[in-house]
Amino acid sequence: MKEILSKKSQNKLKCICGLCKHTYENTSCIYNKIIDAQSPETKMYQEITKVFKEELKNANRPKTRKSKQK
Repeated sequence: MKEILSKKSQNKLKCICGLCKHTYENTSCIYNKIIDAQSPETKMYQEITKVFKEELKNANRPKTRKSKQK
């Protein structure tokens, strides 16, 4: 069965939900950024929106074939 989301987006969503393996010291972890935000709910919404916008952009990108090089 084909996955709906890319592996990158799946990993970002896991991080947003706190299902990642990052420690609290990891400053690049999205979950840590959400927890530290002034309004965690708003930050979570923004991060989820970014993931879906990226997925839509990738889904609407025209498929290109790699030409055989001689």
